[in-house]
Amino acid sequence: MSWIILTLITIIIWSIVNIFDKHIVDKEIRNPYVDTIVFSFAQFVFLLAFGIYGLRDFSPTYFYLAIVAGIVYFVATYFYYSAMKKEQVSTLAPILGVEPAIVALLAFLFLSESLSFFHYLAILIIIVGAWLISYEKNKKLAHVHWLSFLAMVAFAGRNVLIKAGADLALPFGAICLGLGLGGLMALFVAVLLAVPHFDKHSGHSIRKLLFVSALSAIGFVFYAKAISIGSVSLVSALLSVKPVVVFALSLLLSRFNPKFLHEKMDRKQLLTKIAAIVLIIIGGVMLVW
Repeated sequence: MSWIILTLITIIIWSIVNIFDKHIVDKEIRNPYVDTIVFSFAQFVFLLAFGIYGLRDFSPTYFYLAIVAGIVYFVATYFYYSAMKKEQVSTLAPILGVEPAIVALLAFLFLSESLSFFHYLAILIIIVGAWLISYEKNKKLAHVHWLSFLAMVAFAGRNVLIKAGADLALPFGAICLGLGLGGLMALFVAVLLAVPHFDKHSGHSIRKLLFVSALSAIGFVFYAKAISIGSVSLVSALLSVKPVVVFALSLLLSRFNPKFLHEKMDRKQLLTKIAAIVLIIIGGVMLVW
């Protein structure tokens, strides 16, 4: 299966995850730290189990790269949920879409991965679209944008670490195993430092978040596989098409099921986001042309 197909599958899965995440953070479990702990536990247990099951050949030489990637992934998840709590999902997803620029820079510096001018132009177009869709006139750079930026940088670092391990012949099963192990290590330390407090009525919400986490983990397996066999810069850039799907889903839900998800948007904002999405689609098409 090509990296393009793997990434497209990831886009669909993670778009659904983003919608459910926003609903859970806004309506059910409103503490980003608790969201992070619950989500990460299911996510990293899944990756650990998948890594053990899929492990065919193990070499400890570069295994630390996968462990560090797991730790970085946990940190990125916390910033992601903190930003999700404060921002509309159709705005947050595109902000994270600027990630390809960070990935391309890191891949060039540390992996000696270079692209054609056409591909760099495509990444630039996607970044402009992501910035345009999140721009608000006369609004200073808010706290939420810093959280989004930190999440974006952490996700980019995770992706480059995964690619570095794959380039050094670290088996895919070992990568998933290291991600799960590193993530659970970071989770354990976080719980020791600050024990999360669960509401006695949050059982149903926790089960829902565990399901969303498992769904996200499945998407991540597809994504990690795409990174391991393709260019990490191109895979990350193609993933930036995801805001199109998130935007469409958020519009449909706001119109037909506002109790589940409702996002305020006037005509000008709608037209701006549509223009931004057109740019993102053009950039995505250029990447795989």
